[in-house]
Amino acid sequence: MVFSKAEYRRRIRNAQGWLRDLDALLVRCEQNLRYFTGVDSGRLLIWDSGAIFWLNEVYWDRVHNSYLNPIPYEKDCVKKFIYSRGFKKVGVDEVTLSHYNSFEPKLRRLIKPTDICENLRKIKSKAELELLSVAGEIASDAMRTVIESRVTGMTELELAALVESQIRKSGSERPPFSSGMLCLSGPNTKYPHAPSTHRRIQKGDLLILDLGAVFHGYHSDMTRTIEIGRVSRQRHVLAGFVGELRKEAIDMIRVGGRISEIHEYIERRIEERGYKFAHLSGHGVGLDIHEKPSIGPDEKDVFQNGMVFTIEPGIYTPDFGTRSEDTIALVRGKKKVLTAC
Repeated sequence: MVFSKAEYRRRIRNAQGWLRDLDALLVRCEQNLRYFTGVDSGRLLIWDSGAIFWLNEVYWDRVHNSYLNPIPYEKDCVKKFIYSRGFKKVGVDEVTLSHYNSFEPKLRRLIKPTDICENLRKIKSKAELELLSVAGEIASDAMRTVIESRVTGMTELELAALVESQIRKSGSERPPFSSGMLCLSGPNTKYPHAPSTHRRIQKGDLLILDLGAVFHGYHSDMTRTIEIGRVSRQRHVLAGFVGELRKEAIDMIRVGGRISEIHEYIERRIEERGYKFAHLSGHGVGLDIHEKPSIGPDEKDVFQNGMVFTIEPGIYTPDFGTRSEDTIALVRGKKKVLTAC
């Protein structure tokens, strides 16, 4: 799916309104390029009264509905254009240290890091929300399949492969995480994030399955802790507590409420149980699996319509762990769980 030309135009104009003390914004990151142009390649420069999109000509047939017609990308074309316009301060969304060091001194003095793109992407449009909803449905269907399946005897890697195969068949472009689905069983669940292994899933295990989908570039993310057969009372009680805590935190969310309050609540409830909370309470979801806002103690923002994010409390003991996560969208003042299962 591509967005309308009007939507791409609105995004560029919004970026122009965010320039403030910058003369221009240079967009290099693939996801940000896709956000503004529909193509995850090239270079985009935005200034208060215009924008220009450079793209290798072999990709021109991938441009659909872009507000900007691409022009050929040639060696030093971006640098030459910046100099010709006399820009003195150019924000850049992403640049590695090696790339920065390769710039000539004059250009390095002009380049300033900025999070304009991340701030713009934080609020999703109606069209973006539709894609995120489909990504959530694909993930939810995959989770239901696992919950209803017999997984005892499978290795963590075999189960991860099964889930990844299903989400692709259901329309996901790829797994949402660079390392693939997170499938952890037994003692491996004590790690908040770890690679799947050759360990076989056994009766009495807790199984943490952290999965998602990517639909037209937009992600979903969900986690469930599944009891395999009869588990110990401690495991059963803590897994149930974390699942209910996820629901309690979601119920607390309201447009205009402080985001940090949700993390503070989750952390307090876990500490009341005698455990330390080992990670943030969630993260924004969109063209990246992790983006703004951060559901953590240092987040200064409030919940706003159009935000999409996860809520994911977890408890990790020396012997096992449990986590529960959903992707949530705020739409017209109401909460919509995109990964209901």
